[in-house]
Amino acid sequence: MIKSDKIVNRKLNSLKTSTQVDEATSSTPRKREYNIPTVGSIEELKTPSFEELLKAFHDCKSPKQMQNGEAKHVSNGRPPLTAIN
Repeated sequence: MIKSDKIVNRKLNSLKTSTQVDEATSSTPRKREYNIPTVGSIEELKTPSFEELLKAFHDCKSPKQMQNGEAKHVSNGRPPLTAIN
């Protein structure tokens, strides 16, 4: 058999099984249990308020503290807003 024939046969078998009609079982389906999220878990997914986000941003961007408590300003040796190339 040629490789393409094998591929075609596999695809046809796959289509046959995926397009079969459900067979009647003459029984009532069972009620499914749903996993409903709690209010607390939904609240955790909410975006924080703008003030909280701004505070977190400023906390991340604050200058690094040196051992003696003085602020250390990090610089890469070029003035701000200068083209690199």
